[in-house]
This record gives sequence, C-alpha cells and structure tokens, in this order.
Amino acid sequence: MTNDILHSLHIEAVIKLHGTSICDQKGICTLPLILAAFPSREEEIHIPLGILPAMVLVHADSISFQFELAEHELGLLLHCWTYWMLGDEKQHARVAVGKDLTQPESLSPFSRSGSFTHKNIQTDRFKLWNKIAIVGARIPSWQLQAIKQGSRVRERAPWCWCYYSHLNYYKDIVTVNTNRTVRKNKRYCTGAVLPQQPPLRKLLVVGAVLHLILLLLCLCSADDVHVYTPIDQIFVNCGSDGDSITSDGRSWAGDVNSKYSLLDSRKSLTNKASTQPSGVDQVPYTTARLSRSEFSYSFPVTAGPKFLRLHFFSSTYNQNLSRSDAVFSVTSGRFTLLHNFSVSLVADNLELLGGGRSFFREFCVLIKDSQRLNLTFTPSTDASNSYALVNGIEIVSMPSDLYYSNSSHGSRDLNFLGNNGNPLTLREDDALETVHRINVGGTFLGPGKDTGMFRTWMGPDDAYLTEDLASVLPVNTSISLIFDKIPNYTAPQDVYRTARSMGTDRTENFSYNLTWSFTVDSNFRYIVRLHFCEFQIEITKEGDRVFEIFIDSLEAESMSDVIRWTGGRGTGIPIYRDYAIDMLEQGSKKVNLTVALHPASETFSIYADALLNGVEIFKISSTDGNLAGPNPDPVASGDMNLIL
Repeated sequence: MTNDILHSLHIEAVIKLHGTSICDQKGICTLPLILAAFPSREEEIHIPLGILPAMVLVHADSISFQFELAEHELGLLLHCWTYWMLGDEKQHARVAVGKDLTQPESLSPFSRSGSFTHKNIQTDRFKLWNKIAIVGARIPSWQLQAIKQGSRVRERAPWCWCYYSHLNYYKDIVTVNTNRTVRKNKRYCTGAVLPQQPPLRKLLVVGAVLHLILLLLCLCSADDVHVYTPIDQIFVNCGSDGDSITSDGRSWAGDVNSKYSLLDSRKSLTNKASTQPSGVDQVPYTTARLSRSEFSYSFPVTAGPKFLRLHFFSSTYNQNLSRSDAVFSVTSGRFTLLHNFSVSLVADNLELLGGGRSFFREFCVLIKDSQRLNLTFTPSTDASNSYALVNGIEIVSMPSDLYYSNSSHGSRDLNFLGNNGNPLTLREDDALETVHRINVGGTFLGPGKDTGMFRTWMGPDDAYLTEDLASVLPVNTSISLIFDKIPNYTAPQDVYRTARSMGTDRTENFSYNLTWSFTVDSNFRYIVRLHFCEFQIEITKEGDRVFEIFIDSLEAESMSDVIRWTGGRGTGIPIYRDYAIDMLEQGSKKVNLTVALHPASETFSIYADALLNGVEIFKISSTDGNLAGPNPDPVASGDMNLIL
C-alpha cells in the first residue's frame, strides 16, 4: 500500500495480541496472533507472528503500545524500527498502532509491563519484524512484502520451518507460481491464521539469501560422494578418437579404434555438431556416431545389474542429414529400449520447457554370467532418410540390492497398489527405465554428487507441484545420518538433509493434499520410490508426524510414520518405501502420475504435517521386453519460433 491507497487516512490502527498458552506440560508451544484491524475500513490484515518480517504500509496519526507479559516469555520480538517483546500465558495485551517512523529509534527490550506512544506518523512504510529467541539468540525471520493495492503479494519460504501464511490486504489476491503458470488463491485471510500446532524450531530463520548460501554449501559437501565403487565404469564419447576428462573426473574414451567392440563400423560415420551452445557439455555432446544402416556395440561386463545411459544432442552433423531425420530404435538383448525414437522431437519439447537439446535416457538391465552387453541402433523403416545417432554411452555397475534383489532368485515383491493386496514381483529379467529422479526440497545434484553411480537428481521440485498452499523447505546440513535401515549408497546424503513439508498451519494443512505430478508414458507399470528422513528436533518419537500417502489417487499408506519405520530411534535415519502401480489410459500417450501427502487425524499425530525428501520413478518393461514409449507431439510453429 502507498499513499494513493491510504491517502489522508487518519485512524488509530489497532493490534490485538491474543494470548495463548505458551507451553503446556508436554512442552508443546504455540504462537500468539497479531490481528491488525483498521476500524474505519471493512478490510483487515491478519498476520501471524510466524510469517514476519512483513512490510505493511500505513498512514496514521499516532501509535501507542500497551503490554503486560506473563512470567513465561515466548521470546518473540516485534520490530517497528524499535523492539517490542511479548509473551503471555494467561493475560491479553492490547496494542494501538502508531509510531513516528521518520525518526527510527532502538529501544531496549521492555520489562514485563509498560507503555509508550509515538505521534505524527508521516511515512508510507510501517515495518513489522518478527524475531525468534532460540538459545538466547535473536534470529530474524523471512520477509513478506506487500507493495501496493492491486499488486500481487509474493511469498517465499526460503528456510526450513519458517512460518508461512497468506497476507491479504484490501482483497489483494495471493499468487503462487508453479509449473510456469500463475495459480490464484482466493482463500482470503478473514479468520485467525495463527498456527494451531507447535512451532517447529529446528533451524533458525535467517532469510532467503542466507538460506540459499547455506544450502549451496551443504550440497557441495563430499560426505557421501563415491561411497560405492562400481566394478564396471564405461564411458564412451561416440564419434571421438581420443580420451577426454570431464569436470566430475570421469574419463570418456572415444569409440574410434576403441577397445570396445563396434560391430559393422564401416556402415557408420562420425561427425561433430555444427553448433555447440554454451550450455551444452562438450563431452559427450560434441561428436556423434551416425548411420543410415544398423550398427551395434558390444561391451564385456561383469554379471549383475547395470545402469545404461544413452546420450543425445539434437543438432546438424552433416549437410546431407537433416536434424529431424534422426529417428531410430535401440535394442539390448531381448529389450526394446527405444522405438522410432525422434531425437529432435524430444529435444524441442525439452527446450520449450526450459531445458536444452542435449539429454540422456537411463535404463537398468541385469547381465547374467558370461554375457556381454550389446546395443543395436536401427534407423526407422518408416522413412527412407532416417538415420541413427548416439553421442555417448555409459555403463555403470550398481549394487545388486539397489533396485533389484540380492537373493539367489533375484526377484522381490513390491506393494502393488490397486491390486487387492497382491504384490508385484520384480524379476531379474525385467528392465527398468528411469523416468524421474527428484531431490525434493533441494537443488540439482549432478553425477559427481551421487554416491558413486553417477546418477542425476533433479531439483528443485517446484515445477512438479500442483497443490501447495503453504509448504516449507526444512534443511539440516549438520545432522549425522545413520544408514542402518538402508545402504549408504541408496541416495546422496543431501537428499536426506533437505525436504518439503506442509508447514505449521494445522487448519490449512487439513484442507488440501501436498501434491506432485509427474508425466509418464501410458500403458506401463511403474515403481515409485519415496525417500524419507526426519531431521527436525521437534520430531523425535513415534506419533509426532503421521501422514497419508496417495499415489495416482490410490492409498499407499494410511499411517506413515518415518520414525516408526526406522525403529522408533529418533531422527537422522534415512529410509525409503517402494510401490508399484499400473498407469493405464487407453488413447493417451502420456498420463500424470501423482504423489499426494495428507496429515493423519490429530488423534494419531501431534503435528498436522507431512514430509518427503526424494522421489524416483521407474518404468517396468512389458512381458515382451518393451520399454519404448511414444514420441512427444511436434512443437507448434509459434513455439518453435520461441526456441529458435
């Protein structure tokens, strides 16, 4: 708000502090609510202390403060360029707003009772700052800023367990940006938005900039990098005749005169991409092997499950080969990995979504004794000008129990949702394709940040959120993780030290599901792996945080309790849960697989909240060995102009 909104508005704005029980016998604490009311107007601002600092713009004649604090102070501060301490266990404090902000003062914390008045406010800005006292330290909270009437209120939750709520002033509409579209939240704050459950105090709220800096420092730690050493580590820079070292320390060997068998090499040729955008890695995307005829690779590897990654860069490599004619199939043994796969269609769609024309496809295949891993590239027979291409090939061993089973029969049963309690058996002769791997609540983790298998963890997860009223991003960079429920190579420690949860507003949390949506190919079965780790000091025992899990609207868990899953021994113990589901929708190329979380009834959980640290989604090969899905639709000409 500015003067054009509150021009010559002379009021005595009132803030009422509704005292609450600060701490009960169980040590559960609640926050009081600030209600800022403008009696000469119908509109009101409702501001819970937890979301401050907030900037509220007012114009008034005077401000007076009256307060009386109980013996048990919560240690909250209100800063109007002065300080105000409050905390009331039994009594109520009434504060009339008004202060000369043109002459900032710094007042020492008050005694438990008193009053003061400031007159002649001639400013357009009235700043409210909330600080939280933790172990004697006063740490500023995150900032919420209201700019002017008709503007959007932008809210960010940049640090874990910062208190998040909507500020609605003069019926301004709160907007949240997800999936590159604007979602309007019309739930006006007309009632108490006070957090109705204990404030989670795990981490100090220090602001967006500090959050980002510390998060980046956290993600640069090398605690768990390369905790697993693969037996097979093969990196082929296709079309190159020399070795190249990438920034993550991997050595990529060229396939020209290589020790790796390239069958029928005379039928293929090598070329460099005509252009190399600055955002595209030089290795392995500068050179490619191309052919209008079928060609194959054969790799000697040890027995066991392997990651197989195929790298592609959509570009012009030869004046006689059109970029759009790179359409081909890829097979490995009995598995069809890609069928009539169009590199340009995939790249154009990725670029339209903000990505680039370089990408990879990751598969999991199990090699038996005395076998070789063979790859065959076959140009499409649907068009005479089609050709096959590949820029890079990775083959990396994985532990036998990472996704498959280390039992003698090599199979394991999965919780098969919607199948009347009957499990789905994942067998060693099933192949998988990695569809999504997300570091929920965290940032992008490249191959060098994985546990030794060079997996890529995408982040942040905002683009996948479809329902998110007030979620927050808890982070704990210092907790020592205990890997006694799952192996330490399951996921990077950074995945288990960041998360997304619903926040502290009990009423709001019960009103919606925290939901992610992931695009997958229709008519396949999928494995959904959800990663969890409790690391907040308020969550210490069974029953503290219990929630429901829904996958594609099917109930996967009705009483998810991470601490109970890990044996009731407290925080810092990572674990995951695997589920299988059919995604069948005839006539559709793609469908949306949703993961939704909802708080359990307060009868079973102290906190009305839910938590998720990471997601992995894998497509399971069909009975005939097929993993190939359809190509995306061509990008519209208008959108192509945006790309070009």
